[in-house]
Amino acid sequence: MGIKLLAASRSCRVVAGLVVILSLALAGYSWIQTSLQNTRIATTNSRLTRIGVALRNYHDEHRTFPPAVMLGPGDVPWHGWRVPLLPYLGEQELADKYRMDEPWDSPTNRQLIEQCPEVFQLPTSDVRPGCANACAVVGKQTAWPAQQRMRIRDFKKGMSNTIFVVEASPEREWTNPRDIIPGEFMRTHYAKGEEQLRSVLMGDGNVRRIDPKIDRKILATLLTSQGRKAVFREDHWPAMFKDSRTVVESDPVESTTLDSTSFHASWNEPLDGIGNSLWCAVFQMCWDNLAETTT
Repeated sequence: MGIKLLAASRSCRVVAGLVVILSLALAGYSWIQTSLQNTRIATTNSRLTRIGVALRNYHDEHRTFPPAVMLGPGDVPWHGWRVPLLPYLGEQELADKYRMDEPWDSPTNRQLIEQCPEVFQLPTSDVRPGCANACAVVGKQTAWPAQQRMRIRDFKKGMSNTIFVVEASPEREWTNPRDIIPGEFMRTHYAKGEEQLRSVLMGDGNVRRIDPKIDRKILATLLTSQGRKAVFREDHWPAMFKDSRTVVESDPVESTTLDSTSFHASWNEPLDGIGNSLWCAVFQMCWDNLAETTT
C-alpha cells in the first residue's frame, strides 16, 4: 500500500510540474507575441512618420503635395505618388533608375518593382514582395484627388484633421498608380473579424491608431479634406485620439451663469470645465495658409 501511495504521489508531482511548465511556456509565448506585435507597430508608425516628413519636404520645395496619379499620353495613369517622393526618402539612386517617360509597367520600370523601399511596407499588415501597403485614399474629397495637386491651403478643416496615408493591403505593386478609394478602405476597415487598431498618417505628420469600431461618420470626416460635417462625440474616438482632451461630467447649466469664456485655437485643446469654451473654425485654415506663405 505504501509503495502505491508513493508512486501516486510522484505521478501527481510530475503532472503538476508539467502543468507549471506548460503554463510558463504559454505565458512566454504570449509575451513574445505581444512583444513582436509592439515592435511591428513601432516600425509601422516610424515608417509612416518618415513618409509624412517626406511629403512636407516635397511641399516645401514644390509648393504642392505630389498628385496621387500622374497621367501619360491619352490620359492613361502612368505613375503614382510614391515615385516622386523617392528623393525625399533617401532613395535618389532608385529615383534615377525610374523612367518617368515610360509607364510604370514598362519593361524597364517593372525591373524596379522588387526594389520596393521598405518605408512603403508596413509590417503590421501582410504585404507581398514588391507591393506597398502604405496607401493613399484617392477621391475628389480626400487628400488625394487623383491627378490634382493639393496645397496646404486647400485643406478646409486643417491638416491635423485629415488622413493622408493609411495602412491597407491592396496587393498592388509599389509603382502602380492605383491605390484605394474611400469605399474600398471603409469596407476593409469594417471587415468582419477585423479587430486590430489601424495606423494612419495625418496631414500634420502625426501617426494615429484608429479603432476598427470607430463611428463611420467620424472616419468619413477624417478622410475628407473639404470640411465635411460630422458629430464628434467623445465616446466615438479611440483612446489614441483622446490623449489631449478631458471630458468633465456634470449636469447641464445655462451658459449665461458661467463666470468666464475662453477661446481655443483648436478643437482638440483640453477644456477647463469651469466656463464657456469657443473654437474658431477658420483659425486652422488661416494658420496653415500663413505657414505656407512664410516658409
